[in-house]
Amino acid sequence: MTDAEMQRLPHGVYRIHWLIGGSSVAAVGCNREGYTWIAPANWVNGPWVTTPSLAAQILSMELIAEQYE
Repeated sequence: MTDAEMQRLPHGVYRIHWLIGGSSVAAVGCNREGYTWIAPANWVNGPWVTTPSLAAQILSMELIAEQYE
C-alpha cells in the first residue's frame, strides 16, 4: 500500500493484512494536522501516524465498519 492510499482511507475499523503475514484489527483516523493514523488492537504502543515506510508494510486493508455508517 502507498502512503497516498493510506491518506485517502475513510475513518473506521479495518482488518490490516501485513506483507510479513498475519493481520491486525485497527482503528483508522486522523490527527489535527490531517495525517492518517492507525491503532492496531494487538500492538502495545500507538496510535501511529502513517508514514511511507509503515504503509509499505501493508498488503491490504479490509473495511469492517466505517465511522459514519
